[in-house]
Amino acid sequence: MVRGANAVLSRTKKTRRIPSAAVRRESADTQPAAAPEPNTARDSSLPDVFGPSPGGQQREGAAPAPRTTSRRALKNWRVRSRLFLLVIIPTIAAVVLGGIRISSSVASALVDQRVSQMANLSGKITGLVHALQRERQDTVQFIVLAGNNGRGAPSRLESALLKQDYAVSSGWADQVKSLANGIDGSYPALAQQDAQSAVSTIQGLPDLRQAATATLLPALNVIQEYTKAINALLAIENQVAVGSGDTTLAGSVRVLALVSSMKEEASEQQAILTSALKNDLLSLGTFGPDQQQAFTNAQAEQTGNQNEFFNAATTSQQQLFNNALSGSAVAQAIAQEGQAVSLAKNRSGLITDPTITDASSGLSYVVSSLRSVEQQLVNSVISRSASLRTGAIAAAVIWILVVVLLLGVALVSTTIIGRSMVRPLRRLRAGALEVAGLRLPETVLRMSETDGEGVSLDVEPIDVDSSDEIGEVARAFERSAGTSTRCS
Repeated sequence: MVRGANAVLSRTKKTRRIPSAAVRRESADTQPAAAPEPNTARDSSLPDVFGPSPGGQQREGAAPAPRTTSRRALKNWRVRSRLFLLVIIPTIAAVVLGGIRISSSVASALVDQRVSQMANLSGKITGLVHALQRERQDTVQFIVLAGNNGRGAPSRLESALLKQDYAVSSGWADQVKSLANGIDGSYPALAQQDAQSAVSTIQGLPDLRQAATATLLPALNVIQEYTKAINALLAIENQVAVGSGDTTLAGSVRVLALVSSMKEEASEQQAILTSALKNDLLSLGTFGPDQQQAFTNAQAEQTGNQNEFFNAATTSQQQLFNNALSGSAVAQAIAQEGQAVSLAKNRSGLITDPTITDASSGLSYVVSSLRSVEQQLVNSVISRSASLRTGAIAAAVIWILVVVLLLGVALVSTTIIGRSMVRPLRRLRAGALEVAGLRLPETVLRMSETDGEGVSLDVEPIDVDSSDEIGEVARAFERSAGTSTRCS
């Protein structure tokens, strides 16, 4: 049984005193009286190289006195403490690096979460904008039907149509406000500003509708007010990809914004052409300089955005655009638009000339085709942002699992390796103390009492069976103890 260090040391002090007294008694009882003289003479002739010299000087050949070191010195630490330090330093370094990577993944996930929120908001805004464009067109038609910019009693059909438009727009507006109110301080400043602007625009729609249908506000002014509200809503599309490092998403968002702008400019042109009709919605009415300038500006902006679209769009996006607007109906609508503008400027049309009405209807087809492209681009942006968010979350989870696994492996390996070293060292220490403080003195005592007869000189092996350096030290100590016993 392995004894504790204190118990072994205590027994060592007791057993060390026993043999010395016994040896003295043995010498006094068994040696003849004259025997001590030669021994004394022989002992006195030996130099006292181990005793202190006069004046406290250490004699030549004596072992140097051990130097005193601080208990805090690394070499004075327990072996298990040094092993723990050896393992914990690289483990902490790995955990810190893993923590940095986890923090980066979590930050990316949060950014992608905000991008996904903005993409969903953009999708709802495009729906609201399309509803407002139809509402604007029906409102201008309502004004034209009243004649002379008056607001007579609307027909039941026109009232029902406007109420339906308002209901559709309000449904989209509620969804936009719900998402826009979630754009908090964690989003970029411009995104917050555009979201608040969208909410303010929605809150101003009832006043706009009231002014458009119940006052003498000219049709062109109504168109411009709706255009201003729509542009305020579409501004948020430019903030969708802010903060994301994904170039594919950024490119898709840019292309989406261009398509939405082209669609709005086509819808604006349709409303301006409608405002130039008389209340029969067939013959040419008033197409003044302000209307002509607004129409020309909308055409120029649409052309510029279309050129920029083909520079920014990918091959698949260009193909999507061309497929939607390459039909004969679109080509015919564009031709009719040119004829209508020329007719309106020259005021050369017949009273019943349907050119302007046909151009307005043709532009309605263009708007619908661009809406189809817009919806597909919105879906691709939402899908891409959701994919980035999912990937960032998965990366964060993977890194968390890696760090946890690393900590687990480090803990288990530290425990196993530490025990494989500390336990043999403890047994070696306990065995060495037991041999030096108990077994060896007892053996010497028995030898002195029996004159060495019947006393086994073999030293019981220390309980260390490893073949490493610790085991080698244990075997060396056993041989040293055996040699000491035989010499005794």
